[in-house]
Amino acid sequence: FRISDSAGSVIGEATTTWFVIDLASRKPQKTDSYFHVDLPQDVEPVFPGKLHKLQPVRLTANIRSVQVTYGDLDRNEHVNNVRYIDWILNGLPLDYLKTHELKELEVNYLSEASYDDEILVGGEMKEASHFFHSLIRKGDNTELCRARTAWERMSK
Repeated sequence: FRISDSAGSVIGEATTTWFVIDLASRKPQKTDSYFHVDLPQDVEPVFPGKLHKLQPVRLTANIRSVQVTYGDLDRNEHVNNVRYIDWILNGLPLDYLKTHELKELEVNYLSEASYDDEILVGGEMKEASHFFHSLIRKGDNTELCRARTAWERMSK
């Protein structure tokens, strides 16, 4: 996707990959048997090349715990993907968030979280402007999500 303003200038870019999970087997299914939409095939990709999985992250900084509540759930009673992003961003130091703006966000969703799960949120800073994040379910140590954020210092 490319998002443009009224003058036609690109102000945002995004990509998404979709798959269907069989609720009984919990295994991915081919989407063509579920979606019957003719999408344009000649569109230039926003991000050329194959998307990759983020590498494992050690929880070394800004570690905090969140409890999954009813308001975090989607209609399948799993944590809504947007909540993972909220937890990641809210896990960064307030002073950093006040002086930097998010420029890039890459997320790999790995497993589901459910009501009342306790989730550890944390990560590590690799460079001055890049954080690598991980969300881990405390009960069984399952990694739920990995993310990379890139930031730019705000001008005063």
